[in-house]
Amino acid sequence: MVSEKRKIYWKKYYAENHAVRDAYNKKYTEEHPEERKAYTKKYREMHRQEANIYGKKYYKEHSCKIGTYGKKFREELKEEVLTHYGNGKLQCVFCHDTRIHVLTIDHINGKGGEHVGGNRIKRRLNGKELYRWLRQNGYPAGFRTLCMNCQVLAYRKNMGADIEIWDWNQPHIFNGPFIGII
Repeated sequence: MVSEKRKIYWKKYYAENHAVRDAYNKKYTEEHPEERKAYTKKYREMHRQEANIYGKKYYKEHSCKIGTYGKKFREELKEEVLTHYGNGKLQCVFCHDTRIHVLTIDHINGKGGEHVGGNRIKRRLNGKELYRWLRQNGYPAGFRTLCMNCQVLAYRKNMGADIEIWDWNQPHIFNGPFIGII
């Protein structure tokens, strides 16, 4: 049994020397990544039930804050990616529409799912998954920011549809009523 004096001593010692311990732990983790990974995996397996209980309790107490942080992160990620592919501006590269809720990422070559490769199952990425993939892969070429109207028109034009395309330099803002939408 550890005495109270000893507990107080170690608590004070750790509080005073946390920077040294943190630096040592960081250095050790960088020098021994496989050992650290194995230790972490073993620890998580041994304490899975405790972690699940703690995680559920934490989520229940902080669910509003967690949801707010997640939404803010997704909005910032979307803005960052759309700005990058909008030639440095948050706008459609054709019509220059700046309303973020209508802006999307377009695959220039029209092959939406083919950029996902490797050993993963090929599937289409969309929304936050696509934005995250683009950022993690260093913003690869072959994408651009388009508004939904320009994206649909570009798709139909690529499919060989004989459509009349309006002036790409004029924003196409819908001012009419949304009939049939509840």
